[in-house]
Amino acid sequence: MNKEKETRRKDRAAAELQSARAEFASLDRHASPSRAERAAFRLKAAQDAWEKANATELAA
Repeated sequence: MNKEKETRRKDRAAAELQSARAEFASLDRHASPSRAERAAFRLKAAQDAWEKANATELAA
């Protein structure tokens, strides 16, 4: 069961990263600075979560 939990966590992290990348890529030059900042922050957080989720695999 622990393996299932780990798989779900990795899947969620991957889905969030994909969604954050899509949001960031959809920004155009007319996007407000606050929206761009939020998208960049979300992307960074998603990248960190994805790396953390997959780092456990490397450490094992």
